[in-house]
This record gives sequence, structure tokens and C-alpha cells, in this order.
Amino acid sequence: MIYDFKASGNYFNLDFDIQLEKDQQVYCFIGENGVGKTKLLQTLAGFSLYKHSMFDYYQTRENGKFSQLKSNEGLFNQIKKQKISISDKIYFNHGYTEYDNAHRATLVAIEDIDNRSEYFGNRQTIDKPVIFISARNRGYISGLNDSRTLRLDGSRTERFVKSFLHTYNSIYDKEIETDSVTNWLLQRLVMANPAISGTEGLRKEVTFVLECLNKFAPELKLLKYDTDNKAVINCSYENGDFYIAGIAIQNLSTGYASILRIIQEIVAGISDWDNATDLYSAEGIVFIDEIDLHLHPKWQFRIIDLLKEFFPKVTFYITTHSPLVLFNLKNGEGYKLHKDEKNLVTAEKVEQSNMQFINDFISRYFISRLDKKHNDVDFNDSKDKLLELIGRLDIKDSDNDY
Repeated sequence: MIYDFKASGNYFNLDFDIQLEKDQQVYCFIGENGVGKTKLLQTLAGFSLYKHSMFDYYQTRENGKFSQLKSNEGLFNQIKKQKISISDKIYFNHGYTEYDNAHRATLVAIEDIDNRSEYFGNRQTIDKPVIFISARNRGYISGLNDSRTLRLDGSRTERFVKSFLHTYNSIYDKEIETDSVTNWLLQRLVMANPAISGTEGLRKEVTFVLECLNKFAPELKLLKYDTDNKAVINCSYENGDFYIAGIAIQNLSTGYASILRIIQEIVAGISDWDNATDLYSAEGIVFIDEIDLHLHPKWQFRIIDLLKEFFPKVTFYITTHSPLVLFNLKNGEGYKLHKDEKNLVTAEKVEQSNMQFINDFISRYFISRLDKKHNDVDFNDSKDKLLELIGRLDIKDSDNDY
């Protein structure tokens, strides 16, 4: 988890000095357009790849779950030429990350990363799956592409490489497959066979995704349960189209598509990085840009609670423009970004309180002083008058529904 992060001299021409409360499950960033919300997520996510334990060449299998990846030549041959944007100077939680006489570059090839925790001082590493969910094309899921072979990536190496490159491409705004969700779902439903050893987890992954979506949108009726309380998946493949709850997946509304893509990418990333079988207890670091994109207001209000419920051990770093997303957070989870004239981005903690009126909340954190000059409504005065009126009311029947 990253809670104290300072970075200067980077690809985006922005410096960051971000102080966050420790041990929160969600860190939500707001701020005006151009303040650096997306760039902060990209910087944090790229740094998480750069500082990953798989590049700690002194780590053993016993003290790092990803240590075996560093020695997998077949894996590294597929990712080693990718370059990660890294700032010239970075402070991470307890100290600066660079070591003496080390060559630093804005773009560092994966094959040149060397996180030797035993040899160098303060070489902290990140030992969890890293998943980045871009806002790009999130409201659209295409149907099956006939030009692609419906083949499940069987080995852990294949699955890890695919997931790693998906996160990498999402961080750096590269092209990602719009049919990845469709193929992922169908591959697992086709390949999962109780008679074939090792495939039982595939159906569990799909069921988990649909359970999560079904909790969020029960009107879709994605799951039914038989007399043995076993989940029956309401999906089908007909005439070249994949149907989810009777709707061709490419015809889902942008809201449903956005939620489905978020959940599926988290599950796929955790499973492919960590080979996790118990998704409820799996750990990870997930970055989600513009989490409110395409979502109805009632979904914006519920999305964080849903993610916390289904992924209780995952840490989320998200951005939003929605006061409804922010309003449902607890103290220490929301931060407003500010950028000064020198392009230094800092974070101001949003003070949460269940007693806040949403108008006050929007006024304080989403409306600038210039905007307020043109606002004829004095929200504080309105709140005071309303509280005074409530105080004068003599409510005799406490069971009345007001």
C-alpha cells in the first residue's frame, strides 16, 4: 500500500507530494479537470510495477509469492522490452527509492529493473497483484471476434503475461481489446468441466463476477439457484453471439458494461497474477480511473460499498468527478487534489461527516470560489434555517414516515 508518495521529474511534467492516511481500503481522488487525477493514478500504478517484488533478485520463494516469476525466462522474454515511466526522484512510505550511483531514466525497460532488497538500503517492494482499469472504452463491450481462436490461456505464465500487459497497456493509454470480457467469460464457461481436473476454478471465477454484478443489478437476474442451492448461470451462446441474461453482451447498456468490465478486470487480474482460488480473501492493488463513468447516480452512490464487500482485502485507488461517490466514503478515504503554479500536486483530506448536507458537501469540494460568486443560494444559511425549523417541530408520532 502506498500512503506517502513524493515524486519529481517525470514524464507528465507534474510533481507529486501525496500524504494519505494509512490502512484505508479506498483512496478516492477528486479535483478539477487538469489537476492531475489520472496522471497521479498512472504514476502510482507504473511505480507499483517498477517496485514489484518479482524484480527483487535476492528474494526467495519463501518470503515473496511472486519471487518465482523473476526466474521464468519464458515470461520475461515476453515483457522485458516494455518500458515503465518513472520519476527521477521518488519518496515511497519510508524513504527515497534510489540507490547510490544508479542510472536513472524517465523510461526504464523491465529487463533493467533491479530491486535488491538485501543489498541496497530502503528497497521496499510491492508484493500484490497490480491492476489498472482505464476509463477508455469502459462502457463498451464487443461481441466475439471470429478471427480469434477461443482458446484458454492454460499455464500460469500465459495468464500472467496477458494480465500484466493488459494493465501495462491500460496505464499508458495503449490499445486494449474490447472483446476481452466476452472471450474471458465464454472461455471459462466452455472449458469448465467437472470431469476435467483443474478446471473447477474457471466456473468459480465467472460465478463470482456474476454474483457481484447480480448484487449490484438484481433486475438482470444473472443467477438462479437450484434445489441444492447451486448457482445456475443465466448466460448462453447462440448463433455466434454471447448472451447475458438474454441480452447480447454487445447490446448491454453502457452502465451495465462499465460495471461488468470493472468487476471482470479485477477478478481476472487477481486470478492471473496470484492464481487465487478464494477471490473473497485475495489481495491486490487496483487503480480505477473515473469510476463514476456511465453510472446512474444510485450506482455511483453504491459502487464503493460493492467493491469493499466483494474484495475486502484489495486496496483501491480511484478518481471521480461524482460527489455521490465521495459522499459515501468514510473519513480518510477521500482527497481533493490541488496543483500550484509550479505544477506540484498535493492532496487535501476530505472531512467526511454523516451530518453534512450534500449541498454543503458539493459547495465545499466541487464548486470553486469563482463559481460561488455566481451562486445565489447560501447553503449554510439554508441548513441553519432548516435545522431551526426541525427543532421547533413537535413530532408526536415517531412512527410517521417523514
